[in-house]
Amino acid sequence: MSSKRHYKQSGIGIHSVTRVVEKYNGTIEFLDLGDSFEVSAVLYGILSEVEL
Repeated sequence: MSSKRHYKQSGIGIHSVTRVVEKYNGTIEFLDLGDSFEVSAVLYGILSEVEL
């Protein structure tokens, strides 16, 4: 959770996370909670060490 006032104008953080989610065909959701926001991301297609 972040308390940045202008999270939509943040640096490359949101863009970087979005690119990784797209790379792994995942989903991402941004929730505006007024004075803060929440990001939820799920990634698919990543193998754990046990599966390798």
